[in-house]
Formats: sequence, structure tokens, C-alpha cells
Amino acid sequence: MPVLEQTPTTKLDAVNMMLASVGEAPVNQIPDTGTTEATIAQDVLLQVNKEVQANGAWFNTEPEVPLSPDQDGYINLPGNALEIDASDRTIDVVMRGTKLYDRKNRTYIFDDTVKVDITYLLSYEELPQTARTYIAIRAARRYQKNFLGSDTLHALSQEDEAYAYAAFRRSKIKNSDIRMTDYQPLFTIVRRR
Repeated sequence: MPVLEQTPTTKLDAVNMMLASVGEAPVNQIPDTGTTEATIAQDVLLQVNKEVQANGAWFNTEPEVPLSPDQDGYINLPGNALEIDASDRTIDVVMRGTKLYDRKNRTYIFDDTVKVDITYLLSYEELPQTARTYIAIRAARRYQKNFLGSDTLHALSQEDEAYAYAAFRRSKIKNSDIRMTDYQPLFTIVRRR
């Protein structure tokens, strides 16, 4: 009997899960173009991936990333940046297109390096498994709702999504490097009651 190798969920696995949610047959590859069900499912998966990652998580955020201006004074942003905020709260910068903009001084021109906290958009395959599962189930529910519109199936998949979201949140807590001693002031207040 052959042994099946276990690997994290791939984009193809997620698309096939979405197709199965509406009773469609699985595919061996996702077509690059066209309006096939697999292509539409992939588009929904990519959109949900962006939505979930835009909130920022332990796996796609980096604090205090130094960004330096080019020879013209512009700070060009990474192409996969979803959100940027200055690490120093006295600096007021935002993303505008592909460049950093100084709102306080109303300019795109910078003299010095600026440290920012960045939320990146990662490809589906770069995500931890709990994020992949949550995104795939959320995308399947949206795809199913748009494709079939069945309230019964929508309610059932809503339970699956809630379970996957809870697992995703548990991973966030495990990976947040928070220790119980970080909440010592809170425990002191609770003990006083």
C-alpha cells in the first residue's frame, strides 16, 4: 500500500476544496486564464488571502524596517507592502502608491532613513498551515455563496470557518511571544478584587 506524503495545503488543494464545496470536480492544475470555475476560485482565494493578511499577523509583519531614500530623496516601498507605519510615533508617514509620504511636511522627499513597521503580502505557500486553512475555508464559503447561494450550505461552512479562525487565533497567541509576566499589572488588579 503506497504511503501518502503529508504536506501543507497548497493553492491547488485550496482551489479543489473550493470546487468541492459547490460539487465541482477537482482539477490537476489551475488554468492561467479564462473563466473556468477553477480560475474564479483562485481569484476568490487570492482576494481572501489579501484581506486576511491586511490585518497583520505574526508571520507577515516586521517592526523597525529601515527604509532609505534614493538619490532623489524618494523612499520606494516593497512591492508586497500592504501597510506601513512609522516605528517612531513622532513621524507621520503613509503609503501613497509605491512611495512613502510624509504627511506632517506634505512631501515625498526624505533626507534620512526612516524605520517603519511593515505588513507584507505573502504568497499562499509562504503562510503557516493555520492561516492557509482559515483562508481556504473562508474563500470556499464565499465562493459557495456566490456560486450556489444556498443558505444551508453557507451556515454549515460558517461553522467550519469559525473553527478554522479559532485555530488561527491560537497560533497567533502561541507565536506572539507574550509571557504571563507581561500581564503582571493586570493580575495585581484582579487579585485586589
